[in-house]
Amino acid sequence: MLSENVVFPSLAGKSLKLSPDILFLSLIDWNYVLGIAGVLLSIPLTMILKIVFESFNEPKWLARLMGPTVDIGEDGRT
Repeated sequence: MLSENVVFPSLAGKSLKLSPDILFLSLIDWNYVLGIAGVLLSIPLTMILKIVFESFNEPKWLARLMGPTVDIGEDGRT
């Protein structure tokens, strides 16, 4: 239980560039919303939400709270 609730969010957060705290909270939230299927889909669903938040100007601050964002300039370089 310790490995799934503490170690996995930490390691997954580093590789996916999401905050480990956000991953832990997403596991709990998606479990509440969708049950066991939500636990399995929590990370992909959270990544989709982050991508959607980064796409629009108003909720971009939510994407920044979830983890580092990459701002692409007009010439396509970071």
